[in-house]
Amino acid sequence: MKIVLFACCIILGINAYEFDDALYNQYLAKDFESLIDDQALTHRIRRQSEDPRCRKPQGPPVCCGKEDFLSIDNDLRDLKKQCYKEVTGQETFHGKPFDPFNCDDVEKLKKDLICVKQCVGKKKGCLDAQGNLVEDVARKFMTEHTTMEWLKPKLNDMMTKCFAEAKKATENMNKSVDDACNPALTKFEHCMFRETQFACPADQIQDQRTCAIVRQFAKHSTFLPVVGH
Repeated sequence: MKIVLFACCIILGINAYEFDDALYNQYLAKDFESLIDDQALTHRIRRQSEDPRCRKPQGPPVCCGKEDFLSIDNDLRDLKKQCYKEVTGQETFHGKPFDPFNCDDVEKLKKDLICVKQCVGKKKGCLDAQGNLVEDVARKFMTEHTTMEWLKPKLNDMMTKCFAEAKKATENMNKSVDDACNPALTKFEHCMFRETQFACPADQIQDQRTCAIVRQFAKHSTFLPVVGH
């Protein structure tokens, strides 16, 4: 439930910052789940979760690969908390209420999300000082964290394509903004998620109807965030 509530904020801001894959936005929301520290919200979510009418599946729908994506999120959770503090100066995601209809709030959320990912990437050695992907390190990380046997033979070609998209996202960022963070890692992760959904073999798809919807969303997604515009 916590994921769903936070995802609503992100989805409402799609037009403002060009995160136009509504399904992947839920994964971005999951990235920030562990940063929420609101006792009232936590209590309300816990109470609602006890009501069968409020129970929903964990995480957004996918064709396959959910376990790998969530495993990476969990492995990086402590590092994300550390980076969130470095980027925002706050221990957790709290403070004044987030207003999804306020352009300044949406812009700050976008900036913080990309900057936290850049911070994590640098600490893992996947990004250089400018936030560009260090391809050999990123390849090693993805190879080590991929448990899907069917995907392993396709992984190198998939990463090559996503490295190119990450570079294009960097080219589209507004470099005139002094504190703009490089969206390369955010774009790379989104590309890998999208390509995995397209590559899922028929025998790995648990729900054909859901997978068709996921692929339809992914097909029309462009996701070239321009930071600081």
